[in-house]
Amino acid sequence: MKQISQEEFEQYIQDIIDGKMTRKRLASELETVMRTINHRIMELEGKNPALYQAFIQKFPYTPKEIKLDVEALAIKVINNGIEQTARDIGISTRSIARKIKQLETINPELLQLYEDRNGKMSDEERELFMSRVRRIEEEKGIAVLERQELVEKEESIRQSLTKFEELLATGMDKNIAARKLGYSDYAAVWKKQKELERIRQERKAASAKTTGQREAEFRKSMKVDVSKKDAQRQDSTEVKERRSGREKE
Repeated sequence: MKQISQEEFEQYIQDIIDGKMTRKRLASELETVMRTINHRIMELEGKNPALYQAFIQKFPYTPKEIKLDVEALAIKVINNGIEQTARDIGISTRSIARKIKQLETINPELLQLYEDRNGKMSDEERELFMSRVRRIEEEKGIAVLERQELVEKEESIRQSLTKFEELLATGMDKNIAARKLGYSDYAAVWKKQKELERIRQERKAASAKTTGQREAEFRKSMKVDVSKKDAQRQDSTEVKERRSGREKE
């Protein structure tokens, strides 16, 4: 691989994100293989987290099947909007719309709320609307939205690699151990190790983002509560002052 600085490599990655270059072309220019490029991209999580986050949002890990809790998905769209939700979980808005149709049989009430989310409402109507959404969320015990196929894939690979390590611990050759588990050779196991690393990094990044969103929402709610309490205290003070005035008269 041609030797380039970290800054130069990061600019290449930004070009890939911007659509000015592809990973295949970068590998050719640097006279290396895709595996090396992908490994160096994964190292960005520690060296340039913001750039890594931008990259995995543009090029998320995409198994053939995307599994999501449809009720959690609908609530996330209601709270954050469909475009933001699509970016957060790495699927298209069209895929979201297709999955939401499952609510017709799963939860018709939530489907109605989902379809009404962009309608014109007064402040009072919007507050009532969101209280219904929160009620469903609490009744169902809906957890943080996560792509379940990533969770399942991670567990499957982890179990396989654990068995591989157990075979190595007995003194078995790497290639023999790999074939015993159904892989062609050790190189295939190495690819699985890198795939597991990528999945874990994506889930970690998504979890960090979700935590940040929850904290932001909590801080916002605290500000609202403080404002309400200040208003209530002010109202209470005014009432007391009026009463005091009447008593003096």
